[in-house]
Amino acid sequence: MLTCCPSCGTKFRVVPEHLYAAAGKVRCGYCQQIFDAQRSEVTLGPPILATYANDVTPELKSKWNIFLLLGTLLLFVALPIQWIWWERSWLITVPSIGSMITQSCQYLPCGLQPIRVPEKIEVLQRSLQPDLKNPKIFHFQMRMVNNASQKQPFPLLELRLFNSQSELIGQRRFEPQQYLATKTQDSLMLPGTPIDVALDLFHAQVGVSGFQIDFR
Repeated sequence: MLTCCPSCGTKFRVVPEHLYAAAGKVRCGYCQQIFDAQRSEVTLGPPILATYANDVTPELKSKWNIFLLLGTLLLFVALPIQWIWWERSWLITVPSIGSMITQSCQYLPCGLQPIRVPEKIEVLQRSLQPDLKNPKIFHFQMRMVNNASQKQPFPLLELRLFNSQSELIGQRRFEPQQYLATKTQDSLMLPGTPIDVALDLFHAQVGVSGFQIDFR
């Protein structure tokens, strides 16, 4: 049984044996007031925990479900974006999406470096002719085009010379600044734009009958 002191308002529990022995009279342990415990009995209301559980928990649970749903959707969106960001340098070489990523990076701080794709460079025309006055001098001409979907740096040009027995008799690599005109040395190869190359080569041996071009 729970009773309340009418003098100071202190609540405390009493057992029936004490009430019977003192005819219902008890002394408050705080203010020493003697009062009838049965007349001052306190009735307990409904459990606070049950009221909280019935009224508040569903609202909190609903908000939690909304936050969980939004977090899941954000995760599904963020993961592909993160993957595209880390693989952006490779994805720009994919024809179907490379141009889209390149255009997007014009407005975003992607930090993309030009990708070399030498296998996408096609030779349209080539020729190697000896000089009419000096047979040890050869005039090399070539037209090439970038078939990639994006710009790329000019490649290293490797030229190999062979004799009539298909034996290698000379090999040399040329940097872009060696075979390009001054106005294009610091630029990139535009997609689909032909580039003309002209070189004068000196080779001490006579009998060059073939050549091979590789891009590095």
